[in-house]
Amino acid sequence: MASRYRMPIIRRLRASRSGVAMVEFALLLPLLIVILFGTMEVTQLVIAKRRLNLLVYALGDLTSQSQTISSSDVADIFGAAGTILSPLSTSNLQMRISSIIVYTTGKTCVDWSKTSGAGITPLSAGSTTYTMPTAITSSPATSTRDFIVAEAAYPLSLSTHGFLKTTITLTEGPTYIIPRQSARMTGDTTIQSSSPCTS
Repeated sequence: MASRYRMPIIRRLRASRSGVAMVEFALLLPLLIVILFGTMEVTQLVIAKRRLNLLVYALGDLTSQSQTISSSDVADIFGAAGTILSPLSTSNLQMRISSIIVYTTGKTCVDWSKTSGAGITPLSAGSTTYTMPTAITSSPATSTRDFIVAEAAYPLSLSTHGFLKTTITLTEGPTYIIPRQSARMTGDTTIQSSSPCTS
């Protein structure tokens, strides 16, 4: 007799759909949060990478517009290029500008090199071990060429929203630009006392 009354209740419970949407939402909520914050972090990463790319191009472009350059000029260029990252912090930004001479023989020589930021060092003036792209060193040249080489690195912390606790170091460059005003861009005495490169 009791089983006859129990069966309708079981059927009613089995057919009931109230609260199912709430349970499904509760199950999917963690995944939705992961997707939301993951998207925000990836977007920040893409924006930072794009800005770093523009920064490196600006470094080379601004430097290439002079015939001679001084330490104060380089400091101004670093400062101007750094604003491209705004509103991101530039406290960990690393930048390097170098002048690399390529002789008709394909030999390279570091004429001068300046850096900004902790953790990055200038190239050694007079060094002949810097490797330029084969397209530059192997192409026929009737005269010595000078290239402004710009590079940058930026450690990006992806913990802004407390989701991904990691730091990714973005790098950009080297970018090679030929000086616009002269065949060779020389540094004044604040950059170098004499030319360290000879053919």
